[in-house]
Amino acid sequence: MASIYKRYRKDGTARYVVRFNDPYGNRTEKIAGSTKKAAESLKISIERELAAGTYGQKAPEDPIFMEFCEDFLKAKKSQVKPSTHEDYKQVVENHIKPFFKKKRISAITPILVQNFLSYLEEKNISPGTRRKIYRYLKVIIHHAQTLEIIARDPTMSIRSPRVEKKEMACLTPDEVSRLLEAADDYLMPLLAVACFAGLRQGEILGLKWGDVDFTHGNIRVVRTYDQDFGFSEPKSKSSRRAVPIPQFLVCILKRLHEKEEAQESDELVFPNSVGKPRDRRNLITRGFENALTDAGIRRIRFHDLRHTYASLCIAAGMDPKALQRAMGHASISMTMDTYAHLFPGSYERPLARLEGMFSSQFNDDPSPE
Repeated sequence: MASIYKRYRKDGTARYVVRFNDPYGNRTEKIAGSTKKAAESLKISIERELAAGTYGQKAPEDPIFMEFCEDFLKAKKSQVKPSTHEDYKQVVENHIKPFFKKKRISAITPILVQNFLSYLEEKNISPGTRRKIYRYLKVIIHHAQTLEIIARDPTMSIRSPRVEKKEMACLTPDEVSRLLEAADDYLMPLLAVACFAGLRQGEILGLKWGDVDFTHGNIRVVRTYDQDFGFSEPKSKSSRRAVPIPQFLVCILKRLHEKEEAQESDELVFPNSVGKPRDRRNLITRGFENALTDAGIRRIRFHDLRHTYASLCIAAGMDPKALQRAMGHASISMTMDTYAHLFPGSYERPLARLEGMFSSQFNDDPSPE
């Protein structure tokens, strides 16, 4: 325990010192000042550091926040996909730097964080983008807390921007048939994989013939393709999966395999004219959107074909856990948050049981006159 002592100088003025044993057992004194209140504050601080085992350790530097962001980006580079790292970099450069400028990291308070969110809103940035920017800021701040540069996370008490969920667009079975009929022979198999296997666009563009198991009827998702960053592994462990496919999709892919005379397992399933991955913009504007128009179908996103796959599987009776695995979702809650409203029987079956339990007692409706 530390103790407070009062000492007098030669000129008669008093000063207070705090006496204590340091972590090595050495008797140590620290001058607190001319007031007992200052001495008591110093005593509490010393005792707290001694109890935590941090006494004598050099306090971490208080870097300029933007310099810390640069260090964060360097550390993050080996931990995430190149496309994700580039996204972090763009958010830091375009949104975080212009606001925080040369502020020290210790100067970032909850009020400043709230002002940052207001600043983003005043720039007419969409709620979804504001939410992503704020999520990235929280990751950076948490990294500083992990490194013990700051003791408290100033974003902890600030709520994320609210984003209204957009209703997903799912094609009906009839619309799927019309879409595939409207697509040319070059595009139809690719759209069939999107509709009947639920692969993401990057997963489809990165698909190779060695990933298609004709014998067991499944597609193994082991890579993805990004136009700016090339091939990479799927974005998460759960995204790396084997997706069972219906026999008619096996037949579609077999016909394509025979037509293209592709023999090597490392050849792309859907290459461009020179054997490289297709240009995603051309795929959308010249292929997918034209097929929608020719089929007389409203404009939807390519990603909505993935939602279409989920809705078709649910209508066919696939249970939520199986759908989670097929979609490559990290958790069942992600699947249910997105598609719970599509599962039939969520209310019907329990209500039917309740009806059976109590109908004789309460169903006493008089016949209409």
